[in-house]
Amino acid sequence: MKAVLLSLLLASPAAGGDAAVPFSEFEKVLAPGPLWPLDSGDASLTIVRLPKDKYPKIYRLDHESQEFSPVLDAGGPIRSLWRDDLGESWYFLKDVDGDENYGIQKLAEGFKGYGELYAHKDRRATLVDASQDGKRLYVLSNHEDKAVYRLYRFEPATGKEEALSPPGLSVDGAVLDSSPRPWATTSRASLCSI
Repeated sequence: MKAVLLSLLLASPAAGGDAAVPFSEFEKVLAPGPLWPLDSGDASLTIVRLPKDKYPKIYRLDHESQEFSPVLDAGGPIRSLWRDDLGESWYFLKDVDGDENYGIQKLAEGFKGYGELYAHKDRRATLVDASQDGKRLYVLSNHEDKAVYRLYRFEPATGKEEALSPPGLSVDGAVLDSSPRPWATTSRASLCSI
């Protein structure tokens, strides 16, 4: 019965067109994803697929009214909203070719669009972290070998990338730290520093 009710909620159109969506309607279908506070402190950004949406979009959640307002429709599935430590750059992952091969996109200033920053045809990329000065991104990608995800340092200003993990080691996750050996990666059954 719950599955039928959930299906009906997902299939039913939202009232009011593209206006703000009350938080109570959102709670009926999906649990909120990570919220990224805006500098003003009165709202956050999040990626979510509301009942009326065909795919996830970026929304602004007003903390007082608890209503979602649309910010960006990337024209297809997106996930993993992320902001650098300086609070200057916002990124998200977009399904580049409809086969869950995500590329890294950068939101334009004022959230007025976006641009592709790092993507390879028929391959996936995931943003791990950025340097403290915001000039370098750390990315997991399988663009050299579809079966192996390697950690790369990528400089958006120049397009230069450098592999940080050894060839053949498929990295499942990474953590950035400012110590002399700043990377720790996980790979299937092991933890290693690079």
